[in-house]
Amino acid sequence: FEFPADRILINLSPADLPKSGSGYDLPLALALLHATGQWSPPFRRLLAIGELSLDGGLRPVPGVLAGAQKCLAEGIDAFVVAEDSFVEATCVGGVPAACGSSLSSLVSSLNGPIVLPSPTALSPVDPPAFEWTLRGQESLVRALEVAAAGGHSLLLYGPPGAGKTLAARALEPLLPPLEPEAAVETTRLWSLAGMLPRRQGLLSQRPFRSPHHHATAEGLLGGGKLIGPGEISLSHHGVLFLDEAPEFSPRVLQGLREPLESGEVRVVRAGRSARFPALFQLVMTANACPCGQTGRDRGVCFCSGPEIRRYWDRIGGAILDRVDLRVFVTPERPDRVLSRPSADLGQLRESVLGARRRQRARGQGALLPNARLGIRHLERVCACDSASLAYLAERAQREDWSSRALHSLLRVARTLADLDDSETVLKDHLVEAVGLRRPQGEQYWEV
Repeated sequence: FEFPADRILINLSPADLPKSGSGYDLPLALALLHATGQWSPPFRRLLAIGELSLDGGLRPVPGVLAGAQKCLAEGIDAFVVAEDSFVEATCVGGVPAACGSSLSSLVSSLNGPIVLPSPTALSPVDPPAFEWTLRGQESLVRALEVAAAGGHSLLLYGPPGAGKTLAARALEPLLPPLEPEAAVETTRLWSLAGMLPRRQGLLSQRPFRSPHHHATAEGLLGGGKLIGPGEISLSHHGVLFLDEAPEFSPRVLQGLREPLESGEVRVVRAGRSARFPALFQLVMTANACPCGQTGRDRGVCFCSGPEIRRYWDRIGGAILDRVDLRVFVTPERPDRVLSRPSADLGQLRESVLGARRRQRARGQGALLPNARLGIRHLERVCACDSASLAYLAERAQREDWSSRALHSLLRVARTLADLDDSETVLKDHLVEAVGLRRPQGEQYWEV
């Protein structure tokens, strides 16, 4: 191809919308070829996205999956991408796509017939490689099983070295794989953030994000100069793990309150706004006190009451009230660690998958785990007998629970019933749910 010697004027309308990135390289090159008569497109409307290198090669850019969905919604005749982005472009069915490794090969392929590739199928995946080393600590393993089965938020707190971080990371292999609809949403967000690997189709494993406690509000919630998704959106249908949660900025933690309730975040920057989905499962760890000695058999805590209160106030009661499961983790005795076998990961994973299948059988769908049940859904799926209702009313009056806490207990009890293959929420399920929300040893803060 020959570059024209004439003056070139390119109009990128609308003018008030800022443009950035190298994804405009390919459409500009194709438009220039058409304007100079070197190529005649056989389509009325063509959507192209890709970076053009100096040697004429095509490179992938972020946002290809979003472009494919837009192409399908608008009925565009063809979608043109770089060769490394072709798998991502065909994640949704019905999109006529073409690709090439260079500009010349792409133009040659566009002159031929455009096929409708079949959508990328989700292949079965094995759980992430993880050396499961939790020995003893049955209550902790049970809390992980319940959190994975219902998508519940989880707080692990106790002295350093008790295994809080190890247990939180042990949740990742217990998570069920992504369903097709959820996989499309999660993959689209990863594509927009430019984090999807090359030649990668739909994600099949739920994301597990663990940002550092120095993360900013823009990095966690989204935003920045170009308004991109943050860590909570990259954790969509997965887990957001905040290790040493009180070390995060209180401003950052308080920004999680609305996304935890609504499942989305709306970012506004200088007159521009964007909405990103954020259905994430929050997992946090913390010490019981600033010095970390509370909970040790031979530890001596010198923290005063106001110091402990200020330490927990960094998380805030509003966030703690939204946490379904709270486990006080204490160091396991050495004899139990050495003598007890580790928990059976395969059995736990099968139990979690069975509970998720029961939720789908009730018609909740892939995007509505028990942790996301609304009030009307709770009335339909949390059928309790008279003994259970009497126990719940008595505990609610004695503990002075908020309505959010009451609904949280019902959701956890529904998950416990699913794990027991019970259609009815029994009193035993409610008793265990109360114990998981207010475990023994929780005297350091009140919600």
